[in-house]
Amino acid sequence: MNPGYQMVGRSTARRRDRASSMRRQLYLAALAAALLLILLAGCSSVVGSNAPDPTDVGQDTLSPSQRCTSFCLDNGGYCIYGMNFDSDVPEGILYVNKRDISKRGWEESTTGEVARWTSRYGSLTFNLVGYQYPLAGMNEAGLVINTMSLLESQPPAPDERPPLSDCMWVQYQLDNFSTIEEVIAS
Repeated sequence: MNPGYQMVGRSTARRRDRASSMRRQLYLAALAAALLLILLAGCSSVVGSNAPDPTDVGQDTLSPSQRCTSFCLDNGGYCIYGMNFDSDVPEGILYVNKRDISKRGWEESTTGEVARWTSRYGSLTFNLVGYQYPLAGMNEAGLVINTMSLLESQPPAPDERPPLSDCMWVQYQLDNFSTIEEVIAS
């Protein structure tokens, strides 16, 4: 056998092994995130719950199927984050979102502009509707965003800024920023 041919074969096999290992690591990370979400789905009354105060008789109440909780615990300088998602929709979808992908919103501003951006960070997101519409997610820089319902809230009136739906806003933040301070400044 030609020694040059063997070298090409070994190099190709190494590349295939590395790609297979990377796919396996992404699969395990997605599986771990899904398991964490499933395990935390039983939580119902931790800091951050949007469940109504049962003593407030005048308040519109959420049905048990609409109550969600998010929490963040400090574990010796490490953040432990969790959430449950109680919804009438029985299942969700986990997406791995790559960096350097061109994206756009679909609504126009009052001046006719549509939001456009290229993702700077990859992310893992939990979606109910479909691709680019996450309810929660974490990017490769460690930024975590989770949505919660506040029935009384209203979006701002349209203006010259290109609008994004609430879920597209989550994806935009995960795609572009690495810290809470950057999100607030945006």
